[in-house]
Amino acid sequence: MNIEELIQTNNKLQLHELLEFFPEYESKIEASKKGTLEILIEDSKPKIYNSKIGGYPYFPIDKDYPRDIDENPLTFLLQINFEEMPKLKNFPEKGILQFYIDSSSELMGMDFDDRTRADYFRVIYHEEITDYIVDFSFLDDYLDSLSKVHMPFDRSFEKKFSYKKKVESVNLYCNEFSDMMGLKAHPDFITEEKEKLLQIMYLGTGSKIGGYPFFTREDPRTEDVYDILLLQLDSDQNINWPRKGVANFFINKKSLIEKNFTDVLFNIDSM
Repeated sequence: MNIEELIQTNNKLQLHELLEFFPEYESKIEASKKGTLEILIEDSKPKIYNSKIGGYPYFPIDKDYPRDIDENPLTFLLQINFEEMPKLKNFPEKGILQFYIDSSSELMGMDFDDRTRADYFRVIYHEEITDYIVDFSFLDDYLDSLSKVHMPFDRSFEKKFSYKKKVESVNLYCNEFSDMMGLKAHPDFITEEKEKLLQIMYLGTGSKIGGYPFFTREDPRTEDVYDILLLQLDSDQNINWPRKGVANFFINKKSLIEKNFTDVLFNIDSM
């Protein structure tokens, strides 16, 4: 079977099938492997402190709820309860990590000029679980006042999620590809044949924590500072970013180890 036949008959190629054609990449592909946790949305209503998407967040009663630069409340996107999550290298083992976005704009908090500018998005870490807010009428009132609410899911959507441990290799679309494989990243790859093959095998799609990111266009990171994929939330039957895109949150490895989530890069990549 040649490459074109493989491309036509396989939606996702296996490693041994790739190496049959490009054995010179075997050691580089093996060396690039890293752990990731796939996010599996469950059809069950979560408790306030569970790992979940949508609804109201767990939020300590003695802390100020996150607001944008205009003092409007940000919208809760997702939270990770690390005690429910399998261990992942460099990530905390306790506490809750939360992601907030802006519902007043189609960009939902992303800044094209500076994707680290957290004027309209926020990532917050609660190391201890304490008494929490139960009245979110202030948030509902604000969302009701908007002419259009921008969210990647319905306001009523709220689901618990679990995790599946996986190992993945570097994919064609992220900056790490160039360094690890010794090749130019997409779209300036060496040959059209190789590009087609690697596009199928190493997409990096799906919602996950850690691992390698996926982009519909190109990697927005212009430097190696934000080297850890903190969260990737991909469009699917429940989640719909603008034009079926994907959202990524990145952090520096040192900041992650220190549990400092004040400097995060937020990107939404659309088709």
